[in-house]
Amino acid sequence: MSAPAAGQPWPVLIVDDDPEVHSVTRLALHGFTFQSRKLEWLSAHSGEEGRTIVAARKDIALVLLDVVMETDEAGLELARHIRDDLHNRTIRIVIRTGEAQAQPLAVVERYEIDDFRAKTDLTFERMTILVKSALRTYGQLRELERAVADCEVKLRAARA
Repeated sequence: MSAPAAGQPWPVLIVDDDPEVHSVTRLALHGFTFQSRKLEWLSAHSGEEGRTIVAARKDIALVLLDVVMETDEAGLELARHIRDDLHNRTIRIVIRTGEAQAQPLAVVERYEIDDFRAKTDLTFERMTILVKSALRTYGQLRELERAVADCEVKLRAARA
């Protein structure tokens, strides 16, 4: 798994069954850059389609994820798949839901969600802050992974 190289766009996956959400998100973040990188938009309209994209693209930095799609918990199943089946702790997952969730704290804990927002609460400013924060954290985690890998290589070489 590798982070985008300098100048390469940040891959962001929108997983939502409402095409309007995809359009509004892209419009709200049109021209957005972070660390001199633009966003590369990927779209899935179901949890299953999201699963296919995440399996094919190991470089996704952020998933903006709806909960209720083809089933009442399709989004949560995708989050579980990313964390438990793919063992991906680096990708940032933000739930954006239009449905009332009885226990958002439990959802964040169980599925290792990085943020949980009602779609109606996401103004342009809040969305921009959310995406910048998620990309910053993703970049830091990727740097840490590279540093650990470098240390492991040096340690093996020293033992040989």
